[in-house]
Amino acid sequence: RMMEVTYPEEYATLKDQLPEVSARTSKLAQEIVKYHLKWSMEASGKYPKFFSLGRPVTENIDHSSSIENYLKSELLTYSEETLELCLKDTIDASDNDMNLSLEILKNTAGSYGFNSLDEIEEKLSRG
Repeated sequence: RMMEVTYPEEYATLKDQLPEVSARTSKLAQEIVKYHLKWSMEASGKYPKFFSLGRPVTENIDHSSSIENYLKSELLTYSEETLELCLKDTIDASDNDMNLSLEILKNTAGSYGFNSLDEIEEKLSRG
């Protein structure tokens, strides 16, 4: 599904082999993506060096898949029931002022031995 955006010509030759996506599935996925894009933009503003090591937030011209496209494409493989649960968790996180993009970055920084996002951002800024 990522190829629909990154390699549309090639995707056109494969799309008929993929399961159809219901309108409900598409709507649920897009709603979840909306929250994650907002969080990703916020995270990229707070930790630009660290964030820049990952995917771009939205599509760019070099055919790398963005957070937006990657997440949407992944979510489109889930059942409607799973998407409803994911959306509920996403809304709960938002209602509790939790930025799940920052949580992912914190866990990633921790896996590399850093105690905080500020610590890894400072190290990356120094070179």
